[in-house]
Amino acid sequence: IGIGAMLFVAVLMFADYPLAWLAAGAWIAVGVGFYYAYSRRRETAYQERTTWMERIERDEYRVLVSILSEQTLPSLMETGIAVARARHGEVVLLHVIEVPEGAPLETARPATDEAIDLLEKAVEYAHKRGVAARPVIKIAHRISQAIVQTAREEACNFLVIGQPKVQSFFERIVSSVVERVLQRAPCQVAVVYGHIDHETIRRVVVPVTKGRNSQLAARLAPSIAGWFGADVRAI
Repeated sequence: IGIGAMLFVAVLMFADYPLAWLAAGAWIAVGVGFYYAYSRRRETAYQERTTWMERIERDEYRVLVSILSEQTLPSLMETGIAVARARHGEVVLLHVIEVPEGAPLETARPATDEAIDLLEKAVEYAHKRGVAARPVIKIAHRISQAIVQTAREEACNFLVIGQPKVQSFFERIVSSVVERVLQRAPCQVAVVYGHIDHETIRRVVVPVTKGRNSQLAARLAPSIAGWFGADVRAI
């Protein structure tokens, strides 16, 4: 009945108000453009999310650890190793050399020596704890894009990234690297705040809510607690 009524209205409009057909055609064109510009990208992201969530549920882990400095290396490595070691997974170590917009990427070459030295320390850190690790260096204009791209290229389904300290009001307004990664990452993301010392972790607290993220956190909690020799408390 609805289809018949709409056809009747369409014929009536075509006979008496031909401009209405032009308007309808324009709206259809806008809808198609919106789908290809926005909705289709979200649909692709949803399909990617489904794929790596299935891998996580099968305990097939490849953990990407994004290391920006030697100061944050121990905390990020401890988190990534805790997940990878319990799930017999591999760790991919990433360091991104950021180049200002407009500058050629070749200008970052002098910084590669420091990046290589940093990743060698990270690889040694992982090997001492019995986890296989592979280093990757990226040169990019935006750190967040490089992290997301590497996670996709390396087929990683778990990402560990540090949260930098917010220094100014301007930085609170402008989207941070972590927020951009959270919006675009094709995998689950663990954000590490502050310093993690292996010897001082005594309890892991898991807030339990409905949803797959909460279920994933509950499954990962024993792995993390086991690595640190800590207890788990669910709230």
